[in-house]
Amino acid sequence: MISSLINVAALTETATHPAVVLQYVLGSVLIFLSVVLTTVILFQSAKDKRLSGAIAGGTESFFGKSKAKTTDRILSKVTVVVSILVVLVTVALVVIINCVPTT
Repeated sequence: MISSLINVAALTETATHPAVVLQYVLGSVLIFLSVVLTTVILFQSAKDKRLSGAIAGGTESFFGKSKAKTTDRILSKVTVVVSILVVLVTVALVVIINCVPTT
């Protein structure tokens, strides 16, 4: 019985360790960034307009074309930024997981 109390105390101590909390926070951020990255990639129009133009409907007017270019440019920049954030958060998680001492 005493050994189980000691194990519970050790478990609650490691669960509230700042590195463990940081792992959960960074893991949640990584999941969120992954969903955002997937969504942003799916919103981009394809460079090849064969089938995607027929499905999504091509922009025929002058204003539609410039708006599409601007939107694609913004989505492209957002994709690059979110991709860099995903890599940085992943590296931080790996470093934290490997540096936390196990008890």
